Amino acid sequence: MSHNWIPGVCWSIIKRDLLIKHNIFFYENIKAEDQIFYIQILTCKESLIVIEASNIIYNYRVRADSIMTSPTIKYFIDHFTVCQLITDWVNKNKFNDDVINATNKIKSRIYQSALGIYHNFPEDNRKQVQHYITQDILDFVNQYLGTNYSFNHS
Repeated sequence: MSHNWIPGVCWSIIKRDLLIKHNIFFYENIKAEDQIFYIQILTCKESLIVIEASNIIYNYRVRADSIMTSPTIKYFIDHFTVCQLITDWVNKNKFNDDVINATNKIKSRIYQSALGIYHNFPEDNRKQVQHYITQDILDFVNQYLGTNYSFNHS
């Protein structure tokens, strides 16, 4: 599997029976919830087949004023909510180190996305959410992505 592979529900075919059997569902009122959903599927202890197809299979259309082009404060905060849900899932299921490492990489990419949203926010929005960006989160992202993020709240 390629290093850049990102799990995504929008380009997946998943049997309904698997979801029902393992009580896997989308969390309501949370954006970016597909990340926890997909982690739950990949770690449900079933035999799964992941077929990596060319990027041309999925055509992502960007619309003006969508959550992707005009992110809201709630969308920013939901990134942190999803990361907490992933942490809770991993802790509940006591996975091995390989699974923990893989989910931490996914979490670090979610945090990285939140950092990008933050930096594109107007100053008023940044002031409202800056407390979400802690040194622990920056250290976590830097550890798993090999980046060198720093942050100044002033």
